[in-house]
Amino acid sequence: MKVYVNEFFKHSVLFICRNLNIEISLHQCLNYFNKFMPADKVFLQLYNKGFESMRTIAVAALDKGTKVDLLTPLSDQVKKSLFHADNLDLPDTIIINDPGKYPMSREMLKFHNFQSSSLLLLNLSSAGESFGSLVIAADIGEKFTDEHRCLISLLKDPFVSLNCGAIPETLIDSELFGHEKGAFTGVLMKKKGRFERANKGRKW
Repeated sequence: MKVYVNEFFKHSVLFICRNLNIEISLHQCLNYFNKFMPADKVFLQLYNKGFESMRTIAVAALDKGTKVDLLTPLSDQVKKSLFHADNLDLPDTIIINDPGKYPMSREMLKFHNFQSSSLLLLNLSSAGESFGSLVIAADIGEKFTDEHRCLISLLKDPFVSLNCGAIPETLIDSELFGHEKGAFTGVLMKKKGRFERANKGRKW
């Protein structure tokens, strides 16, 4: 199937944002992802530093999504790599094509009683600090590829919405391109425009 990158980005973000129930959003996203890759299950996980564990807050399969609150107990080896590293610098996306070889993926799958031959992880971060991950799992016998990883990595980019009809003509330049402090009367601080805020991302 030919994939149009902008369409994939737009629809994925809309599925994520259109419902306040995370399990429904996750279920809809998974079914959309499944059109382009072997996405059979997805886990939304947060790093719980207080308990030094992985907290799963939602799980979705192709038939339904479920909101949960589960703490995955981790071995000392995994705790050290996640919570005691001097600098936890994870790439935006990771493919793990043999989850049984790696302690963190092996422990997670065992806890959730799910077998998978391939995982695709999207690192979630804010202000440069990782706080969790979106884990997409393929059934036994299927593998994720670099093409799938590139698609999912799009979700790390900014998504800036813009309703041109709602912006007064006198403010359109400022909204799109921003302004410096003192640029005109009443401007007390610098403001980034929509183009700068959407750098490397999408405007819609």
